[in-house]
Amino acid sequence: MEPTLQLNFESRSIVQEAILQSLRSEDWQQIEAAIFVASGTYVYKRKVSGYPLAFEYKCLSPEVLQRAFHIERIDTGWLLTNIVRCGSSTAGEWAVLFVPPAQQTLELQETGKVQVPLPGMVMVGVSRDYRIWSVSTKQFEPDAAGYHAPLPNVHENGRICWGTNHPPIASPQNIAKAWELFISSPFNGDLVYGKSRSHYSDVRQQLIALSKRRRKTYPSNDLMPACKGYRHRAIAELVEEFIT
Repeated sequence: MEPTLQLNFESRSIVQEAILQSLRSEDWQQIEAAIFVASGTYVYKRKVSGYPLAFEYKCLSPEVLQRAFHIERIDTGWLLTNIVRCGSSTAGEWAVLFVPPAQQTLELQETGKVQVPLPGMVMVGVSRDYRIWSVSTKQFEPDAAGYHAPLPNVHENGRICWGTNHPPIASPQNIAKAWELFISSPFNGDLVYGKSRSHYSDVRQQLIALSKRRRKTYPSNDLMPACKGYRHRAIAELVEEFIT
């Protein structure tokens, strides 16, 4: 059974007014069914009796409408193992990529290339807008705490500053290319603040120190939580907030 959506007072008033106006229309008697859209809510109305004139209606979810009106076949093709979620919204197609903890070669402007361990990274793309966070877990866990990526050129909300680069439109097939473009591009001195507990003013100093010490893993106690106020946020919450 299709779940009923809860309407707030304003949405309910709009829907009721639309239905009352349609009831007063003589043309409506020739129509067997219709769908109303009001404040993002979809209402299906169907005539159940011509005399006396009677109707029934119910709220529909966007998923049901998408299935009902989708004519073309959808096939994502083979997906990479680390694509942990994908979908589409009014903003466009989106995908979530998990990059396990690993050694990465980074190019830091004014320093050159350094070999550093990075924690697990979660990249999310919607159209050409990308966000990235880190986690302290070895495998992807939606409930894991989200941390700021310990890298320059990433805003406080996780949005990647691409500079002159042009990332591909996000999709399950393209998001790995976006990651490669991001991690292989030179990092400058922008947005280096607040990414490392030990080097709070400039995360690049932490990356250089890890490289010199030849650390195999990134110290999880150095990661800075992606908080909202004083509340730590799970990676699932950060992703959900971005894609909706």
